[in-house]
Amino acid sequence: MKRIFFTPIFSLAIIAVSGQIQQEAVCDGDSITIELPAAISGSAIQWRSGADSLNFTDLAGETGMNLTVMPSATTFYYANISGDNCDPYSSDTIRVDVSAPPSIADAGDDITDSTNSVTLDGAAPTSGVGTWSILPGSGSNAAFSNVNDPQSTFTGDPNETYILAWTVQNPPCPPSIDTIVVNLGVASAPPLPSITCLNNTIYVHPTDNAGPTAWGCPGSGTAQSSSDVDGQANTSAIMTNCPNPNTTAAAVCANLTAFGFSDWYLPAFDELDCLRDNLSTLSGFSNGGYWSSTEFTGILALNAKMRTFPTGMSGASSKTSTHRIRCIRR
Repeated sequence: MKRIFFTPIFSLAIIAVSGQIQQEAVCDGDSITIELPAAISGSAIQWRSGADSLNFTDLAGETGMNLTVMPSATTFYYANISGDNCDPYSSDTIRVDVSAPPSIADAGDDITDSTNSVTLDGAAPTSGVGTWSILPGSGSNAAFSNVNDPQSTFTGDPNETYILAWTVQNPPCPPSIDTIVVNLGVASAPPLPSITCLNNTIYVHPTDNAGPTAWGCPGSGTAQSSSDVDGQANTSAIMTNCPNPNTTAAAVCANLTAFGFSDWYLPAFDELDCLRDNLSTLSGFSNGGYWSSTEFTGILALNAKMRTFPTGMSGASSKTSTHRIRCIRR
């Protein structure tokens, strides 16, 4: 029976000699323990080692039931056993191979590209085998031309963000891992405009994100999103407090991934006013109403706030009414 325990700093293998030849591997700098069966206890034992399976020398002082060694190259071990009126006999020979630790993984720099296909720039390992993988939480529909090539071609969907891992392995040593972020298709759409609003830099999606849409979240004050200046907090409150958050206008922005970012939100009432005040530098707005993420309180709590572009009515609108949506981020 074999039992092997590994930790990041020290690996220990315990091998019980049995009726078959065993071959083991250990990471360079780690130790391995060869353990004789308990039935041999009381016998005279002498451990021996050699660089091959034919030529052995005694290991001075190694006469116990266990032998712990730290080989630097492939080495063969066995025990000479005698006693209890038995002729001397030998345990099976055990070959221990030594693996070099894997090279330190280097996945290269983060990549932002206007296309949906890029060449990666990982470092080729001098020890071990490197493999690319896509980490959970990344975009979908992506592939590598060769997962083991550090300069593999990576192809994915435009306007998606991927987290890639370059993992170098040489068992039984612990792997080495490095990650990069790849943003694809970032420049394939119009440049992302920005304005200064309420002492923040606001980035504005260059096109409307939805046509006439109901605000959703029916009920009096259900969303608890009453800030006129913090659409980020409002959007979070809507997604937390509304019974069906993914049917709300705010969800259009909360679930949006675009230009390599997923922190979009529905602007608060005053942020929406900043957009209206900067129409000379922004584009793509239609004539008509746009929702804010601000819910009314008090006697108007069944309503949410909206503004009409380019100028005109602003104020309360029933949550069942439909207005356009433009997402922003800070």
